[in-house]
Amino acid sequence: MSPTLAASVATTLFNEVSAIKKEIKFSATFVPQMEILDKAEITYSSGEFQFGSLWDVNNWGDDTATIASGDLVWSSADGDSIDLSAFATKLLNVEIDLDKLETRVSAREV
Repeated sequence: MSPTLAASVATTLFNEVSAIKKEIKFSATFVPQMEILDKAEITYSSGEFQFGSLWDVNNWGDDTATIASGDLVWSSADGDSIDLSAFATKLLNVEIDLDKLETRVSAREV
């Protein structure tokens, strides 16, 4: 191996392992064609919330639209929603559960 090629391989390998990359774990319906080190693009949206019209407005325990003392109401939505758009990953781990027909995947950002 020439010194130039060796330096290029070493630089590429260093760049691959030294950068902090995002990892994601998820489960999906049975997908038997997934294999370790496959590249995948993940797109997921947890949906949009209409805070003004849904949260803490209606009495979700019955058909009334007013809040009375003791009514069952949703509390405010706190936290972040998950939105991924063509998130390029490499699959690190693929587990297939044949009893539940489920695939569990661990993936790392490319």
